[in-house]
Amino acid sequence: MSTRSIIAIPEGDGWKGRYVHYDGYPAGVGQTVWHIVKTAGLAEAARILTSKPIGWSIINDNPDGIPPINPGYDHEPGYGYAYIPEDDTEDWWIHSTDTDKSWCEWYYILADNGLWVGTLDGADYTPHHIAIIPWGGDEPDWYQIQALGVAA
Repeated sequence: MSTRSIIAIPEGDGWKGRYVHYDGYPAGVGQTVWHIVKTAGLAEAARILTSKPIGWSIINDNPDGIPPINPGYDHEPGYGYAYIPEDDTEDWWIHSTDTDKSWCEWYYILADNGLWVGTLDGADYTPHHIAIIPWGGDEPDWYQIQALGVAA
C-alpha cells in the first residue's frame, strides 16, 4: 500500500498541487522535496514538481533515479518519475478546497518561508498544518515531524 501525498504551491488563501503516489511521509517525500529545493532552488523545484499534468509515481532526488518502473513514466533526473497522461487537457490540480477527492494523507507546500508540512485528516481529508521547515535552517528530524502528523 502506498502513502499518498501532494506537493503544492501557494494559491491565494490556499494552495494547489500535484499528486505523489509513493512514500508520502515526511521521512520520504518531505525530506526528498526539502533536499531538491536546497539543490535546485525554490523557483526551479516548484516549477518542475508542479509542472507534471497528473503528478508523480515517486519522488527521488538521486539524479540517476531508480531503474525505470514502466515505459508509461517520464524520468525527470534529480526529481523522480512522473506519470505520462494519455490526455493532458484535463485539469489534474488538487486544490486545498477539494482535498476530499485526493485520498492523500500528507501535503507539502513550497512556500517562500519554508516547506509547510501537513496532514489531510478525517473522512473529508481536512488540511491540518503541523510544521513549517525554513529553507535556510538545518535539516529537521523528519521522523519527529512525522510523529506530529500521526498524533494529530
